[in-house]
Parts: sequence; C-alpha cells; structure tokens
Amino acid sequence: MTQFQALYYDGRTSRAHRVWLSSNGEWLQISGEGISVDVELDTIRVSSRLGDSPRYLKFADGAKCETEDHDAVDAIFSRVDLVHRLERRWSLALIATLFTAVIVWMGIAYGLPAMARHVADATPVAIEQSIGQQSLKTLDGSVMKESRLMEVDRERARSAFARVSETLQSRHDTIPVLLLRRSEALGANAFALPSGIVVFTDEMVELAQNDEELMAVIAHELGHVHHRHIMRSILQNSVAALLVASLLGDVTSITGLAASIPTFLVEQRYSREFEFEADAFALQWMESQQVDVQHFAHILQRLSDSHGKDSEGMEKYLSTHPSMAERIESIEIRFSRS
Repeated sequence: MTQFQALYYDGRTSRAHRVWLSSNGEWLQISGEGISVDVELDTIRVSSRLGDSPRYLKFADGAKCETEDHDAVDAIFSRVDLVHRLERRWSLALIATLFTAVIVWMGIAYGLPAMARHVADATPVAIEQSIGQQSLKTLDGSVMKESRLMEVDRERARSAFARVSETLQSRHDTIPVLLLRRSEALGANAFALPSGIVVFTDEMVELAQNDEELMAVIAHELGHVHHRHIMRSILQNSVAALLVASLLGDVTSITGLAASIPTFLVEQRYSREFEFEADAFALQWMESQQVDVQHFAHILQRLSDSHGKDSEGMEKYLSTHPSMAERIESIEIRFSRS
C-alpha cells in the first residue's frame, strides 16, 4: 500500500492539517489528528505534474490535499501527466515541436493556396470591382499620374490590347480594361488589378519596339486576370495575417486588415508560381496567334535592363517580375523547341 504525507484543507477554513494519505486501489484514505476521511478515487481531480510544483488532489466537497510526493500520486492514480512526460523527455518535445512546425508549414504552403483558389473563383465580381477601384484610387493618389503619351502611341496600345482581349474568353464574366498612366516611381511597368483592370505606364508603351512585344506583355497580365492571381494573392496573405493576428490575440490587426488591402496591393509581388503561370498563358496565346514568342523574351530583357540598379526599389510595387533571367531562359527554351 502506498502511503505518503500531504496537507489537508477542509474547504471551510484556510487552516492546513498535516495528514497521511494511503489507497487500497479504489478509495483514498486521509488520516491525521482529528481527521479520518475516505474518498473514492474516481471522484478526485488531480492537478498536472509540472516540474517540482506541488500537486493538488481536489475533492467533490470542496476539500483538497497538497503534496510534493509526485511519484506516490502517480502510483495511486496509475498515470503520469503527458506534460511532465514530455518535460522529462526533451527529445519527444522536440519531435512534437518539429511535427507541429511541419503541419503549420504544409497548411500555409499547400492548404492556403488551395483554399485561396477556391474562394477566389467564388468571389463575386462586384467585390473584385470594388477592390480594384479602391486600389486604382490609391495608386492614382500616390505613384501614378495621367498619361502623357502621344495619341498615336495611345492608339497603338489600345489596338494591341483589343487584339489580345478579344481573342480570349473570360472565365469570370470579367471584361478587361486598359488604363494608361505615367509614373516616375514605377518606370516601365504593367500590372493587373482586381476585376480585370490592366495598367500600362507610358514608359512601358514607349519601351516596346513593336506591337508584338506589347501584346506579349498584355497577354501576360491577362494571364494574371484569367487565373485570378490578384485575388488569390490577397486571400493567401490576408488569411496568413489573420491567422497570426488570431494566434497573438491582436484584434487591432484583424479589424484593420480590410482597410489595408489597397496598400497591400501596391506593395505585393506575385509568387514565382504565379509569374510562370502567367508567362505560360501568354506564350500559349502567342503560339495560337502565330506571334513569335521571341518578342516576349526581347521585351522582358529590355524591361530588366531599363530598371537596372533601380530594380530593387521597384520590387515593392505590383508585378515587378521577379526572376526575370529565369523567365527569359524559360521562353528561350520554349522557342528552341518550337
């Protein structure tokens, strides 16, 4: 029979009574000066074993016992608390931590993109239009101004855009719209906003040496629209931010997230997967229209050269086309196979 000492509190006063505890497997006997109590084991709540902290045996009538004899308590109740088991075996704790990290990483790396794709496809066009207009307003009020292109260049851009967009069938009842803007901060650039708004800077139009190069970039941006990369990026990053805010209990971050979407759009970049997916979309269109895919490689190379040392500053803006060299190499490989 296991027997050990403890302090007994009757639940009516704060006085501690030194007692002996013992058990026959079904009942816990508590005995001391003027105290003789039998308590059924199944009715006792036992606190977890955490380091050298005292254990508490809590009884249904409000009384409790306090003891530091952890082994005796474990022997009586035939269990060792899981927390203490992990505490004593750091290797198990490390494995559990790594396992949790892997699960979280898989959820973010695979679960979030899959969810974002599904939700983006189900997002009403009206919501995209609202986000797109708000984003455009933010950009127009900060880094973009009215276009100063000559009318002949405006018409060249509109004609190229019409040729590409008219030969593509929208999956989401979205009618693409071309907007021309000038921007010293963005330089030669093109990007898509939610709801099919495609923005070309004056510098981008001037950089293209022919209509085929313009159409290649237009097809790439419409690839982002077709695959809903903009909304998927917003959803993936928003959910990640909400998850972190929820775990940290940061209510301010959660309530302020919606208001920060336009700023996020200005600063976000497409993932490598999205860029290559939009490239593939553009190349497929070019091949279907008998447009030499080399034009795409040429405009990408010229675009990369035009930013030069300023490319690092450009990375904070929309669609700054990371991994340009890899993308050009991919196009060259495709051209050599055709």
